[in-house]
Amino acid sequence: MPRTVAALSKLVLGGERRLHIAAVVAASEDGEVTTAEVVKATGYSSTDVSKELGHFYRADLLLKVGHGTYRRHHDPFWQGCAVIFDAARA
Repeated sequence: MPRTVAALSKLVLGGERRLHIAAVVAASEDGEVTTAEVVKATGYSSTDVSKELGHFYRADLLLKVGHGTYRRHHDPFWQGCAVIFDAARA
């Protein structure tokens, strides 16, 4: 069984940072996030955050609304990631 959030994220979502970044997106009250906000919330580099947000965009889970700004689509994926992330940290 994976012992870290990163290990679980890689196993389930294919990237060590995806679960954490998805949880940050899920927690956005208005559904919009910027790359800079996610960098601040996670401590990951801007390059890594941009890469992962790009994966979510290509999966049609996010809509680009400006340079480095995204709005999440209504999808159960986000709530699921938030729940898994919280459980993995417990």
